[in-house]
Formats: sequence, C-alpha cells, structure tokens
Amino acid sequence: MSYQNTFILVSEDTKASAGVKPPMKEKPTIASLEYQIIMTHPYEKTEADVQFECEVIRKGMSFSTSEEEIEARETFFAKPHACFRSSPLVKTYGFGIHYDENGHIMIYGMETPAYQKLAQDEKLIIKKGMRSNRKKKE
Repeated sequence: MSYQNTFILVSEDTKASAGVKPPMKEKPTIASLEYQIIMTHPYEKTEADVQFECEVIRKGMSFSTSEEEIEARETFFAKPHACFRSSPLVKTYGFGIHYDENGHIMIYGMETPAYQKLAQDEKLIIKKGMRSNRKKKE
C-alpha cells in the first residue's frame, strides 16, 4: 500500500520529543536505513522504493540486469509488508511521514514547523502512526 497526499503522525505513545536520527550500528537497522534513504532522496522515492532498497542493502543483493532487479522486487512484494505507519521512524524516533501527490515521501521531526503545518493541512489525509504498545483493556 502506498499513500498519496497523506501525512502520518508520530505514534501517540512515542517516547520521542523531537525527530532523532536513528543510531548507526555495525549492522544497519531498518530505522537507520529508512532514515538514510529518505533523507538522501527527499520526495524522490515511494514507500515501496524505500522498503525494497532496505531489503537490498540488508541482504547485500546486487543485480546484473534490470530484469533481475525487477524479478527480485516482484518476489519481495509477493508477500505483504507493513506500511510506514508502523515504521520505527514514526513509533520510536519522532518523525512524521509526508506522502506527496505521487506517493513520494519525506520525513519531518515532530518538533519542526513543517511537521505542525502538515499535521494541520486540511488538504491532506491525516493518519496516526501505529502505537508501540496496545492499550490495556479495562
């Protein structure tokens, strides 16, 4: 699934008070890869592009031909993948995700004026980021 003209809010139960760059580790995390790809290519990639690129990097894949890459992408997306409402960028690191009219994405720290403006933009579909913890039943 990819959104258009949508803004994903930071999860209600995030512990973040501002957008924080995910720490770099010896083995890159999903969060650090998503952050790096999106920040390097603002509004150039779709959610699917970022998800597939993360997979390629994490598995050290390389392709001899564009046909190989297309086949690998089709295989990757043959299984369902969670949307970015459940991304650690939204749940843990304090970033909202904006999808433009073409589904290309950019992230904004929750402390920024751009985040506040997008969160109140009546022309956008506003979605909540998924919670990290389920609410306890009363």
